[in-house]
Amino acid sequence: RADSLSGHGATCMMGRFHTSLETRKTLADVVVDGACDAGGRPLDLQPGVWTGVALDGGELRCQLEPGRPVEGRVVDGSGDGVGNVRIEVSLARNDTSWLGGYGRHLDLPRARTDAEGRFVLLGLGPEPLRLRVRPPVSWIEPPDLQVGPGQDPLELRLVPGHELCGRVLDADG
Repeated sequence: RADSLSGHGATCMMGRFHTSLETRKTLADVVVDGACDAGGRPLDLQPGVWTGVALDGGELRCQLEPGRPVEGRVVDGSGDGVGNVRIEVSLARNDTSWLGGYGRHLDLPRARTDAEGRFVLLGLGPEPLRLRVRPPVSWIEPPDLQVGPGQDPLELRLVPGHELCGRVLDADG
């Protein structure tokens, strides 16, 4: 990203990226997140930021640190896994200085539980995160949790709920 101008969403293949920036700029900030392999599968690499990169300095080498995954299992009251539950994370604090001020702009990973209720979120850095569980309609959404990447696997227990269906009408019914 170059001062919020062009360059967002660079093309990346086989570990190489390319983007275009305005010619009047001489420096840029580079944010790398959401690293994937050639097949599009997520890699467990932390996001990285390089600030004040000279645009006439040749090729930039962006080496990412290993990620700190968050993993766990979503279960029902009997301990059976619950599939198709969305798991989302966001930064636990609104710290504008983290990751060179770009932390709040990261595209953080999401996951869905498998048939046994298991999930893994890859590509996370060292920051504390807020984990949100988005179960299917017949379950109550639990409160968000604060988690730390790299901690022991989580076990998240869902409680069944009632379904409410209705219809919204305009003033004429």
